[in-house]
Amino acid sequence: MNDLPTINYFALATGPKVAKRPLRNTQQAADYARRIIPDDGREHFVVLLLNGVGHVLGAHVVSIGTVNTTASMPAEVFRAALLTPGCSAIIAVHNHPSGVVGLTQTDKRGAKALREAGKILGIEVLDYLVIVHRAVGTGKPAHAAFGK
Repeated sequence: MNDLPTINYFALATGPKVAKRPLRNTQQAADYARRIIPDDGREHFVVLLLNGVGHVLGAHVVSIGTVNTTASMPAEVFRAALLTPGCSAIIAVHNHPSGVVGLTQTDKRGAKALREAGKILGIEVLDYLVIVHRAVGTGKPAHAAFGK
């Protein structure tokens, strides 16, 4: 009998080639994430799990927060990546329900911590995105990226 605990994670979408085409740029990643993250007035932190050629293998909800904050501890961010066969890279995404586009200092520190953890784990952090469904001033979808 196996006495080890079972680790379950909630994947919004799983399976090979969930995205019909690989994600090739920040705009495609933001558009993909915008379809996953609801516009419900709360911050959601999601990690997109990718294979070596950029196909999305799954999307894991790391946390759902409040109107202006959500948690994103590296262990929680990388858990699904480590448990997903073929996952070699991630894109971290969260939303700003306020509609303000841009990365806060907290976002920048979080992105740096994830990149450092990814290097240790051998899972590349391709990007760290902040998306909005309706940007202040324009009412249109927008995003900001930390980049490489």
